Amino acid sequence: MSGKRTLLVIVSVIMAAMTLIGCSKDKSNNKQKNEGKIKIGIPLYNMGHRYWVDWIDEIKKLGIEKGFEIISTDSKGDAAKQISLMEDMISQGCDVIIICPLDPGGVNVAIKEAEDAGVRVILSDLEVVDRDGNRVASGLVGLETFETGKVQGRWAANYAKNNFNGKANVAVLSYPAEQPCLEAEYGFIEGLKEGLGEANVKTIVQNGQAATEQGMTVTENILSSNNDINMLWGANDECAIGGLAAMESRGMTEKDALVCGFYTISDVMELIKSDNSMFKVSMFLPPRAMADKAVEMALKAAKGEKFDYEVKVSFDLCDKTTVDSMME
Repeated sequence: MSGKRTLLVIVSVIMAAMTLIGCSKDKSNNKQKNEGKIKIGIPLYNMGHRYWVDWIDEIKKLGIEKGFEIISTDSKGDAAKQISLMEDMISQGCDVIIICPLDPGGVNVAIKEAEDAGVRVILSDLEVVDRDGNRVASGLVGLETFETGKVQGRWAANYAKNNFNGKANVAVLSYPAEQPCLEAEYGFIEGLKEGLGEANVKTIVQNGQAATEQGMTVTENILSSNNDINMLWGANDECAIGGLAAMESRGMTEKDALVCGFYTISDVMELIKSDNSMFKVSMFLPPRAMADKAVEMALKAAKGEKFDYEVKVSFDLCDKTTVDSMME
């Protein structure tokens, strides 16, 4: 019995020592992490789009202002690459990851893995849930796209009243791959119908794929079968520019049609500012506003502070009366 008791005492002492070593190691790691700069990882959506270039530039400015470190790499529109970049950022010791998911349905596992590893994930633009509909990230900076779309639709309705006898025959360059784009589309059409009456609105919807070349091709197809089109709406400005080119190639002018875009870019602002372009209105999402909200949420998450799960950012209407201030 004495030998057994001695063995138990030795084992107990060893286990206690191991526990103390483990605790000391954990505290040391935490202390080291807390004393350094907060590190934010950003697997960028696609730097081929001007908006994301401006957005990451604003976050870099905030990094200088607020003193946090940024690790950012372009996913180049590749969902698998974006997930791989997330995994790299976890291994590099990021405290938080800000991500606009290329594949909301496929990235939820990677987000769960990040959260389980103690890396908080803040979503930009798009929600991500698991198969049971449960949220998997720590926060979401969302877009007020439906109501924004309605504002634009009402503007277009007034334009149609003044220029097209209250009729809107719309070529809609949709982008069903992204829910915010669909919400903006639905809002725009509803705003049109509210302003003109449902009987005076006709829509022909095709996928413009959010790209200039595809927008041009799709618009050409629509125009070849419909000679009464007097309005075009694009889910982003890139595809709307393609649609504009297709309309101009047929000799159409501002007397014949109105072009409306979304997620406005500097090239479109120049068109809106001019006197004779069909492109009259778009919706401007200030990159700084989105960057501010995402960074604010990320820093709170890294510090363990409380914050609302979701905040929404509204677009601003960009037309001839507002374009100068937005370009500034």
